[in-house]
Amino acid sequence: MTRMLIYYILTSTMYPIAAKVLALIQSGQNAFVGTDLLHLKNRFLFALRDKPLPPKELCAVLKQDKTNIAHLAADLVMCGLIEKQLHKTDKRRIRYALTETGREKIDAALALADSALAKIIDGEAAAICAQEQIEGLLRLFSFL
Repeated sequence: MTRMLIYYILTSTMYPIAAKVLALIQSGQNAFVGTDLLHLKNRFLFALRDKPLPPKELCAVLKQDKTNIAHLAADLVMCGLIEKQLHKTDKRRIRYALTETGREKIDAALALADSALAKIIDGEAAAICAQEQIEGLLRLFSFL
């Protein structure tokens, strides 16, 4: 009985979410052709969208070693998307921050993602329903 109940809850909750996720992936592939938002350089920029970060934190967020982070940062600095900032008191410490150009690139990518998501989830009621389904699923998994 318990297995049937879990199966019912999972299929009734997961199917609508899975269908929306698959539709989002498909529309995302169409909307972002040629931009590859998941590329490591773009993930680097997204990591900096809220605040400047030191290389050590970027290594943890991006799951990359210091050498890769240094090479990526050098490329992004040359492109004018990020800048190196020295620590106020300890000039040996640095952190990376988005430039205005980098922020514009992130904002444009987020606008594309929002428009793709709006095509999948129609209206505020559908968005609230999707959020409730995800929260219910998370509660269910917390018990398993």
